[in-house]
Amino acid sequence: MMAAARSSSLTPVLMLVPYFAPQSHAAMFRAHKLAKYLPDYGYRPIVVTTDTNYLYNEDPRLLSELPPEVEIHRARYIEPTLRGIRMAFGGADRRFVALKKTGKVAVSAQQPPSGDSPSLRLPSLGSLVADVIGDWPDRYWTWTSPATRMAEQLIRKHDIRLLYTSANPVSFLRAGLRIRQRNDLAWLFDSRDPLGYGQKHTAKGGLARWMEHRILRSVIASADHVSGLSGAYGPIFFDLFGLEEDRWTFIPTGFDEAYAPPAAPDKRGRNLLHVGEVMVNQSPHVFKTLEYLLETTDKDVPFDKLVFVGRREVNEPIIRRMTANLPRLMERLAFLDHRPQAEVYALMREARACLLVPGPTRYWWNNFAKLVDYIGLSVPVIAHVPLVSEARHELEKAGTAYFLGTNIAEDAAALAGWLADGPPTAISDYAARYTARRQVADFAALFDRLLAAKGDAAQ
Repeated sequence: MMAAARSSSLTPVLMLVPYFAPQSHAAMFRAHKLAKYLPDYGYRPIVVTTDTNYLYNEDPRLLSELPPEVEIHRARYIEPTLRGIRMAFGGADRRFVALKKTGKVAVSAQQPPSGDSPSLRLPSLGSLVADVIGDWPDRYWTWTSPATRMAEQLIRKHDIRLLYTSANPVSFLRAGLRIRQRNDLAWLFDSRDPLGYGQKHTAKGGLARWMEHRILRSVIASADHVSGLSGAYGPIFFDLFGLEEDRWTFIPTGFDEAYAPPAAPDKRGRNLLHVGEVMVNQSPHVFKTLEYLLETTDKDVPFDKLVFVGRREVNEPIIRRMTANLPRLMERLAFLDHRPQAEVYALMREARACLLVPGPTRYWWNNFAKLVDYIGLSVPVIAHVPLVSEARHELEKAGTAYFLGTNIAEDAAALAGWLADGPPTAISDYAARYTARRQVADFAALFDRLLAAKGDAAQ
């Protein structure tokens, strides 16, 4: 009864999100934390998401964390691939989580992937199907119509006046456009990635790119406000789409304090930790630096293991290939498969230092998910990032990073001393900027403003 009474006093907000619990990959947590804590700030999340998770790990405990005020609806999603079509007609379950349970997702640890050129292979039937019907402009286009119908029913049922959309993928924004055109809503478009910018976040193929650009331009013109998890996204959207500065807000994702282990800076271990998936274009500089450190240190080596936690079937082949000629470092590698967030936080707190090492030229605009947790937990960070970058900007404010340069010998000597002396843990109070409570409080304040502007102030 108390939950029902509380729900009736909260202002409903429709959350149109591509990834949601029990999915447990990094892109889900921003929306999960928002839904988890919004009721404490006067809002009732009504979530519309997909009904099938084809690609990612899951953790059912994430659903149990949500308060009873959160209402979740799942619209039909058929992946436009041979797998998705077969499953829609009763075929075998070929989702990632199902294959992993049966052991069909394997780690090729000792044998890196073949070097055969993809151009020499004949295309599979599945790849042909995906190429023909897949990217319009992304693989979620089949979800747009079912989600729009479901959302409009919920708007009428709950008298919803506030819409939150998260993207990518862009198809979720197309659903947002349709909903906005038919309903008088205040609309916040929250960007997890700088859509339409760079190779990684731009649709592939001429038609798909044209569709993506058209959708993005319409969304940024139509949404009442745009927010993003990186401060760099604002200038990108100013340049690409003419977004006005007063319609932009930087709200970083925050680490969830509910998962945080007790702080114990005086009991840090001797392992270095890399969190999340390793990128294929990962910079090798940090690995060569650590190898040189091991080679030139006679005694009192300042770390025991280099531990990678994340999808092992992704990380281990890449790292073993990158360190194949680094024998001392290879002896100290360890790999842990995907872990619940609370366990990952405990590993961070116990690590000598954590790694953020995409390299000196890549992802200047990125506020990495792992960086959010590193700052929020005030853990030491070994960073190799562009000199002008969002990551460096935020780490300098936090004051807990050692920044690698370009000279392996110089970096190895300085890093050995930094690790041996005991890296800093909390030089500033900037960590408070990176908590889930702060994230949700900032969103709630923005919701208040948007509803007030619509003449419909939050209860």
